[in-house]
Amino acid sequence: MAQSWSTNNCPSLSIDVGFSYQLTSGSDTAWHSHSFCEIFVVVSGEIDHQYGGKAEHLSVGDCRFIFPNIPHQFIRTGPCTHRDYEIQTDFFNSVLKMVDPDLFSKTSLFDAAPGFRLSLTEVAFLEEQMTFFSYATKSSDREKFAQFITYYLLSLYSTHKASESLQEDPFKRDCLAIIDREFYKKDACVLIRSHFGYNDKYFCDKFRRSFGQTLVEYLNHKRIDYAHYLLLSSDKSIEEICYAIGFSSSSYFRTLYERKYGKTPLQTRKTNFLKQFAHDAAWQEGPKHE
Repeated sequence: MAQSWSTNNCPSLSIDVGFSYQLTSGSDTAWHSHSFCEIFVVVSGEIDHQYGGKAEHLSVGDCRFIFPNIPHQFIRTGPCTHRDYEIQTDFFNSVLKMVDPDLFSKTSLFDAAPGFRLSLTEVAFLEEQMTFFSYATKSSDREKFAQFITYYLLSLYSTHKASESLQEDPFKRDCLAIIDREFYKKDACVLIRSHFGYNDKYFCDKFRRSFGQTLVEYLNHKRIDYAHYLLLSSDKSIEEICYAIGFSSSSYFRTLYERKYGKTPLQTRKTNFLKQFAHDAAWQEGPKHE
């Protein structure tokens, strides 16, 4: 007999910023699916979870990503509370694009629930953030909090996946450590290859097998990501950022940046909501007196 389930449309997602949250401790034991993306984190107790063809026992810190129209079920054998983050698909995908568009590309969503385990400190940190979110009254502030929470959870999962991958590939692990030290230098390719002592062809072939792209392609992506961070967090000019990350051609930098982010560096600088948020906060506090 085929199992049936209900679909939760979460009406609250049509309000405000397409992000809602709740603490759940019961009333979720039927098979059900969602029209939105859900991330849940177990914050106390233990619970059994069924997702597609897999059954698993979860405890404090376990985090799972549940995608739209995928049925799952909880089986409660004792007290348990989990935090549900309910996120509109478009909103989720916009944040995922900033973290890693391919983060779930190799995941068979019907066979396993993608996820990982948070530390107790990370669980406590998230719960603290939701207290702040509950006090935010402006839609723009709620959107920033929603982006931050979603980005934080996706980044933790991305780091977890990368760590698993590195344990299986010592060469890739060593490359990443060296790239982090050298990527912003103009002669980064030469410096990175020299650490290994391989001839150029052997190194390039080995790098492509481990990373799925050339060293130059990887460096360009890393440099552009760092440039994006500098555009949002510093007052450096676009030219200064270009040369600070190892590019000698500003036009080439702009081309790569626009290809990845869909806007020019100047457009990013003009729409820097982080600076605007800091400016608004300082204005609301008023002048400081000695």
